[in-house]
Amino acid sequence: MTQRQPSRLPFLLLLALTALAGCDPKPPPTTPPAEQRYSDVRFDVTVPPETPVNATLLLEGADPSFNGSSGQGLELIFQGGTTFSVKAKLPTDKALTYRIVMTTPGAQVALDAAGAAVPERTVTVHETEENVSFSVERWGPESGDTQPRLAFLVQVPEASTPLDNGLWLSGNAPELGGGKPDGVKLYKAVNDRYVAVLSFAPNTSLEYRVTRGTADTVEAGSHGEDLTRTHTTKSGLERLELAVGRWGDVPSQLTFKVTVPPETPADAHLVLKSNNEVLGAGLALTYQGGTTFQATVALRRGLDFSYNVQMTAPSAQVALDTAGAVVPPRSFKVNADEMVNLTVERWGPESGDTEPRIAFVVAYPSNTPAADSLYIVGNQDQVGPWDPGLVRMYKAVNNRFAITLSFTPGTSLEYKFTRGSWDTVEKGPAGEEIDNRTYSTGSGFARLFLTVAKWADLDGVPATPVLTGNIKYLRDVTPKDTTLKKRDVIVWLPPDYEANPSRHYPVLYMHDGQNLMDATTAFAGEWGVDETAQQLVESGQVEPVIIVGVYNTADRIPEYTQVSDATYGGGRADDYGKFLVEELKPLIDSTYRTKPEAQYTGLAGSSLGGLVSMYLGMKYPGTFSRLGVVSPSVWWANKDILSKVNALTEKPALRIWEDIGTAESGSSTENTETVADADALRDALVNKGWVLDSDLKYTVVDGAKHNEKAWAARFGDILKYLYPVVP
Repeated sequence: MTQRQPSRLPFLLLLALTALAGCDPKPPPTTPPAEQRYSDVRFDVTVPPETPVNATLLLEGADPSFNGSSGQGLELIFQGGTTFSVKAKLPTDKALTYRIVMTTPGAQVALDAAGAAVPERTVTVHETEENVSFSVERWGPESGDTQPRLAFLVQVPEASTPLDNGLWLSGNAPELGGGKPDGVKLYKAVNDRYVAVLSFAPNTSLEYRVTRGTADTVEAGSHGEDLTRTHTTKSGLERLELAVGRWGDVPSQLTFKVTVPPETPADAHLVLKSNNEVLGAGLALTYQGGTTFQATVALRRGLDFSYNVQMTAPSAQVALDTAGAVVPPRSFKVNADEMVNLTVERWGPESGDTEPRIAFVVAYPSNTPAADSLYIVGNQDQVGPWDPGLVRMYKAVNNRFAITLSFTPGTSLEYKFTRGSWDTVEKGPAGEEIDNRTYSTGSGFARLFLTVAKWADLDGVPATPVLTGNIKYLRDVTPKDTTLKKRDVIVWLPPDYEANPSRHYPVLYMHDGQNLMDATTAFAGEWGVDETAQQLVESGQVEPVIIVGVYNTADRIPEYTQVSDATYGGGRADDYGKFLVEELKPLIDSTYRTKPEAQYTGLAGSSLGGLVSMYLGMKYPGTFSRLGVVSPSVWWANKDILSKVNALTEKPALRIWEDIGTAESGSSTENTETVADADALRDALVNKGWVLDSDLKYTVVDGAKHNEKAWAARFGDILKYLYPVVP
């Protein structure tokens, strides 16, 4: 088979074209396009409050700059509240159109207030960074929405709303579930709201509530009461802002604030107790300062219970009213978180307390040593009597000291405050000596608010010593009996003692020596024994006499009492008397020119000092023959001194002065227990042979009180009776 040769013409044409392609002709010049510039733009969008918190919002536009990473649009990021934002890089100097859409949880577009779809927006940006802000009025379908709508915007209490609970609307309309507690579930929206958007016919009367899905979890009113909300619908879009204050199943927080009486002990343990153990064994109250105690407890709403407040320590007491009756339990219904205020008028036993009482509530100076206690001392058995360290007060609330005591109505009380001794007695604002405090007791309950201005040992003004005549001291006289304390002795010598060295003098021994002549040692003013004796001797109204003042000690009560008292103890007068007779009198007789015989020797004192003078005079008639029984404490140990007088087998040769004031124990009349006791002693002495106005002088001093001032006023008469002028 012969192969056909190819034609040469195509071949030559191919060579020509190849040569032509290899040449290098110059193309015509072209203009390059201008470079496109871009600028950063921040879009801030304020959305309607019913926007779901998990909504996906996009900015859509024709320009590729609006494509975003998904290619569907620029996604806006939730910023909190009702704000979404996105930052984009857009071409400058170019009009760009865009719109905002919601893609999840449902496809919606921005509508205006009337429900029409909002047209696309246009933005032209420039070289600088720009910000574009706009608001969405509402959301709806692309076709718009002109139906009446009602947006329920609900805020709930975070602390009492469980995080895993849903929220529902329950109401009377079918759209609200027809009364079911889980009628319409709300979704979580922006700005911490729960939302449901529903459609109702205009003028529909709604009754509804917010629940957590059950009847037990329905919302309640601010006071815990049942709550039903109402609303009449309108046309168009409405928004209802609702706030749930509390839930029906969440316990109410009750704070009990208790104001206590000011005499409440600072270490008191107070509890609230209920009738049905709703408060357990007792809800402990915590001291808040001042006179306030407080406690908080969570109780379920609607609970009815009764309660009362009690003190369990330092002693068991209950709340009383001002008349002393027990306060009945208070009834209470739990409705809401609230403060429950109550006031305790006073404390007392469960049986009540109708006895007359006085609560002494005392404020004290800031320089009072923290470890010190306060004591009350006065003219009645309940406050001493006149023992500065016997009746101790307790530390009360509000930085006070307090004590509650009972007195017979009509008692004229005289008293002061100390820190345990007369050296620490209270003083006035300038540090000066002050009179006894006074008070006339009543038949009910009284509370005295008192203030100590200063203390004698800390900032008191020393009393001015006014010593009249020839005065000597025997310091630190120490008894042989080591159970008796050492003491000072003050001695007043008559005016002619130095001028007549051959003369000897009778002697009057007196108790409570620090209160007799020296104002610097007297706790409530001195008797003025030195001035009175000096004037009477110089005027020739009494026989010149040596007066010996024996200081008392901290054991004054034991030393001045012949037997022990069930309340106050005591009973060491025999030891004290032995010291006077066997040690002190020989010391005085050997030191000064005395007439040592019994017929020249006297013994005198007031209060318990009057009691011990009467007792020692009967025990030592061979030592003492003249007795000053001034305001004697006849009451001691069930009036034991009367038994001692009645037991005398014969009348000793004693010249006795006895007196009493009508205002020593409480009344302005003479029909008082103290006067009656003094009368009884007088009668017992008369029955044993003493003769009134002869060897027994009995005086009732009208209006006289139980104090140094009253005794000083009649000391001159006492001295003139015991030591009359010798012819």
